[in-house]
Amino acid sequence: MNVKTRKVSMVLSIVLLTSLVLSLFGTTAIAQEQQITKVPFTEDYSKYPPFFTITQIAPIGNKVREQYTQAVNLEMPKIGIQADFKLLEFGDLINREFNNYYGKAYSEDGFDISSFGWSVGVDPDPFDIFHSSAMTPIGNNVTFWYCPESDEMLAKARVELNQETRKDYLWRWQEIVADEKPYCVVYIPLNMWASVDTLDGFSGLLWTQNYDAASWSIPGKDTIVYATPAAVEGMLVWRWNSVYGYYCNQQIFQTLWQNDENLNQSPVLADSATEGPTIVFAPSMLDDASIEALAPDVKKCNVSSKLAEPVVFPEYFDIKIKEGIMFHDGVEMTSEDIKWSFDACVSPDTAFQGYGTFRDVYGGSEIIDKYTLRVFVGMPHAAWLRNCDVNILPKHVYGSIPITGAEAATGWMESDVNRGETVIGSGPFVFDSWEADQYWKLKKNADYWGAKYGLPDAGCDFLVLKLIPEREAARVALETGEADIVDTYYNLTIIGEELEATPGVKLWTSEQFGYQHLHFNCRNPYLANKYVRQAISHCIDRQGIVDNLLGGYGVPGRNPVAVPSWAFNTNVAPDSYDLAKARELMDMAGYRFYIIEKEVTVEGGEAGAGTSTTTLIVIGIVALIVGLAIGYMVKKKD
Repeated sequence: MNVKTRKVSMVLSIVLLTSLVLSLFGTTAIAQEQQITKVPFTEDYSKYPPFFTITQIAPIGNKVREQYTQAVNLEMPKIGIQADFKLLEFGDLINREFNNYYGKAYSEDGFDISSFGWSVGVDPDPFDIFHSSAMTPIGNNVTFWYCPESDEMLAKARVELNQETRKDYLWRWQEIVADEKPYCVVYIPLNMWASVDTLDGFSGLLWTQNYDAASWSIPGKDTIVYATPAAVEGMLVWRWNSVYGYYCNQQIFQTLWQNDENLNQSPVLADSATEGPTIVFAPSMLDDASIEALAPDVKKCNVSSKLAEPVVFPEYFDIKIKEGIMFHDGVEMTSEDIKWSFDACVSPDTAFQGYGTFRDVYGGSEIIDKYTLRVFVGMPHAAWLRNCDVNILPKHVYGSIPITGAEAATGWMESDVNRGETVIGSGPFVFDSWEADQYWKLKKNADYWGAKYGLPDAGCDFLVLKLIPEREAARVALETGEADIVDTYYNLTIIGEELEATPGVKLWTSEQFGYQHLHFNCRNPYLANKYVRQAISHCIDRQGIVDNLLGGYGVPGRNPVAVPSWAFNTNVAPDSYDLAKARELMDMAGYRFYIIEKEVTVEGGEAGAGTSTTTLIVIGIVALIVGLAIGYMVKKKD
């Protein structure tokens, strides 16, 4: 009997132990069964840790830029990007971008994403902003974006004299930019100014094209005060190419041409421009047979490496200036001043910004006579004369400052002309005085040479550019008589209706030929991915910005060509405000959140089917205990 009992006990123990082992095996197998579920694109990612962090920067003083940058900044965590926001003095922002020679990130004193505004002008040529050869410090491509097809379209468009063919190139280029997104164009605005209703001679269109205030007047007032939200950085017109610098410098230093009310080129310093004989320009030297095939009467070929294909173009232009142009110190302007100013602007050592296209088209010059300069074509350009329109400074005053060599850049930055102590030009206003971060005061040029040629003499005795950083303060200044006209960059459109209802105030509007945007440092490892840039673009509520920040005075941004331009691509639609689409693009860039779930199943069965794993574990444990107890009792009985 004892032997039988012992055998039964052993068999039962083995069976029960096997059940426990099987249950534990099942548990182990189930513990390894995991289901990875993707977080839906419709879900807000801000509750998860960010994929990465970048910093957005915007200039102090431009309120609408501050506001739309902050608005986008608040949206990006919803697609998994932590976006810090920094407001910088304009000079610091410029330094971080235009002196960022190696594409450094914000944490390295460079930038990640910046809010800015550009204008590609009446006759658009985006080459200096977007072509890879124009990367800072050579040009204004601060994004370090490189795209071979974009380069090709830009190179062809800038030399094509047939406007329809040129339009085809520019339309294709806009499609490329819309896809690659080195820039997110936020909106193309309407300019709006507010002034006393007695202001005469103001034109928003001409002001934004020429920045010439000579024709302004207010009956009974000898001083016109222009309120501006940001400072004039310096008096050196070639170095400081921001709009705020133009407000001041363009009254003092003049150019060869200006735009008239029909946006046609109208002479100022220039009297005429005569084409020389045509030759062939090509990316590399052509043999005689190839030259003759292009132009049978031409025997000469010049190499211009930035050309996409050979072009027949004038070899030079003879530019003649008016006689009797007098600088403020009484010395007459000559072709020597034109040549020296041209040479200074193209010098790579002076660190002058904004003349990248001129550096390309200018092929050197030689003096023909006192008033005539022969300017050779360095590269053909559809708007060649427009791009030779630089400000002319007197050589006898500034010629001692080096334009080549290691000391050129510092020499100009430290010169009297930049500090405002010695400022000599030829314009209808002369420099009077300034106080840092307060005002810049200009005085009527009593001996202005232009009157005899029908150019407008200054309509007031003094023009004061007064720094008032806040919009509301500028508005109060206008209403109380402290200011006579208030700048468009206060974003007056948001209070347009209120200003219209204000007695004694007049509103002026004009379509812009520029655009407001975010642009990316494409050497930032995160922003180098075009899908990330596209995703950020879908975080921008463009229509909301136009409606809420601009009072409806603007157009949602599509591409970097202004709506009124003949080159504007009407087929490119604005990116939608669509965070689900943005998260989908982040997924394409390699960034997405996943949820790991464990399924409770039995081996070979569906989840929850048959006996559960937990039940098997409990049965196994109980069986083991019973088996051990029976074995113990049998042994004790023996």
